[in-house]
This record gives sequence, structure tokens and C-alpha cells, in this order.
Amino acid sequence: MQFQSGDIFACYGADFVARAISLETSLTSLITGPPGLRWSPSHVAISSGIDEDSLSQQVWFESTTFCTRKCLVQDRVVQGVQVHEHQSRIDDYLAAGGYVDVWRLVYVDKLSESHQKSLTRTLRKFIGATYDMSGAALSGTRVIKWLPFQRANLHRLFCSELISAVLQRICVMNRENPSVFNPGSLLRELVRHGTYQRVAKIR
Repeated sequence: MQFQSGDIFACYGADFVARAISLETSLTSLITGPPGLRWSPSHVAISSGIDEDSLSQQVWFESTTFCTRKCLVQDRVVQGVQVHEHQSRIDDYLAAGGYVDVWRLVYVDKLSESHQKSLTRTLRKFIGATYDMSGAALSGTRVIKWLPFQRANLHRLFCSELISAVLQRICVMNRENPSVFNPGSLLRELVRHGTYQRVAKIR
């Protein structure tokens, strides 16, 4: 499959931690969530060009602590925002008994070349940001939006916070605190607004 700038990968891990994340973030969506998202992914990543001059070389951007592969840009194993080849990360999930769904911008929202460059430029600005463990834990709760002290810290990012922050900055999402979105709620928001549709299941 040929991936496009803006594709979001909904990753479903098979280990205990991944299943716990999916369960916690699915409690309010098992009945009311859109088809394909009633059970939440445990992790999300996004596709973009590796740099502004190489948009055709699509790579996988994510923020995680669970990858043991070297970041293609930083040339070392990191915990936080990092870059990898698509197939290697998809293979990681498949080998561990998980699967990956691919969600794509609908036709009318497909990114122009200038927006693709903006996406890549914005993602690269976040490379090196560390992982926000406490933010990731809070994002799974149903009270986070009403916490008066909750604010985004874009020097530390969890997976869905990275993607929501970037999509807001290229005007695919309305401006909002990106830290309130967990993997499931982010995709449900995008699907309910008619912005993304599922195009592939990789199992």
C-alpha cells in the first residue's frame, strides 16, 4: 500500500499495557463510537515526508517509549518523538500479535503540496521532544477536559497529543488543547467531523 501525507495509523497492541489503554479509552465509545472506532487503538502515528524536499519519501512519525529501533533522523533509540520506516513499525505490531488500521483524509481534505510541506516542517520541529507519560495517563480519563490546571506542554508529548497539535497547526483540526485527546478520542473526533475515513486494515 502506498501511504500519503497525513495518513494516521491506529495501532492495536496485543500486550497487557496496550489492551489496558484500549479498554480505558473505550469506556464511553463501545456503544456510541463510530464504526471501526468503538474499540480504541492503543497508539497512533502519522505519515509525512521525511523532509520538505523529499515528500515522496513517506515515513512514520510517532511519540512513544516502546520502540527499540533507531530513529531515522536522530540515529539512536529515543523515548519521545521519532521517525521510522512504515513497514518496520507495522511489522513490530503484527509480529507481536497486534494489527494496524490506516485512516486517511477524505478527498476534499487531501493535503496540497504546501500543506504537505507544512505538515513535515511542523513534525520535524517536534523531533527530540520527550515522552509525556503523565499526560498520556490523564488523557485516558473522562474528567481531563474539566481540570482547571490542564495545559499542553509541547516539549513533552504523548502519541495523540503530537498528532492533534500538528493537525491543529496545519488547520485540519480546530484549535484546542491537544493534551485532551487520547488515540481513540482523536480519531473519533476526526471521523465525526467527516475529515478522515478508514482505508485499510493491516493484520
